[in-house]
Amino acid sequence: MEHPKKERTFVIIKPDGVQRSLIGEITSRFERVGYKLCAAKLVLPTEDQCWKHYNKDDAWFLKKGTAIVEAKKAKGLPIEKEAIEYGKDIIRGAV
Repeated sequence: MEHPKKERTFVIIKPDGVQRSLIGEITSRFERVGYKLCAAKLVLPTEDQCWKHYNKDDAWFLKKGTAIVEAKKAKGLPIEKEAIEYGKDIIRGAV
């Protein structure tokens, strides 16, 4: 009989993690602490799925975008759009 408190955890590796070839390292870390991988699936999300997943309001995107603008300013790079648009690029860049 299975233990009644057996749990499963859903893990998402974001596109930048896949691009940086971190899938093996991430799964290895789970296995080293005794977790077992029971399934894996590579999915290319649509933009709509990304918007639903993040489910954030404009204030969140503005905060993230403002941090990006400040980082660009510090590096002397041009600011080409409003801070909120840089924040929303988090979603657009994931697709």
